[in-house]
Amino acid sequence: MVKTKYTGNMKIAVEVGGFTVNTDLPAAHKGDNTAPNPFDLFLASFAACTAVFALFYLDKHGLSKEGVNVDIEPAYTKEGMVDNFKVFVTIPETFPKEHETGLKTNVESCKVGKHIKPAHEVIIVRK
Repeated sequence: MVKTKYTGNMKIAVEVGGFTVNTDLPAAHKGDNTAPNPFDLFLASFAACTAVFALFYLDKHGLSKEGVNVDIEPAYTKEGMVDNFKVFVTIPETFPKEHETGLKTNVESCKVGKHIKPAHEVIIVRK
């Protein structure tokens, strides 16, 4: 179960899995800007889940985690709704080419991403 508790002004403490996650709103929305807003936490959850699924693949195949990063780029409609996401998985130049497809497939298995209705595209980027 996920529980919330009002903690002042526009702040909410969320209890989940034995942890407390704090949220707030920016000053422009009458908050104090002391913590991420709920939508930013949603984006962070998607990015973290995707990154974890990348790590699962790397661990399974004994590959280095150094230089592997995940970035999420949402595109918005003029109404401010998410139209789609681009998921960038950055890998080092030395990453074995034969593992790119497997890494991409594993990243696409992120359970948060599977619950998102707008499409998301996974893009592998070598740096």
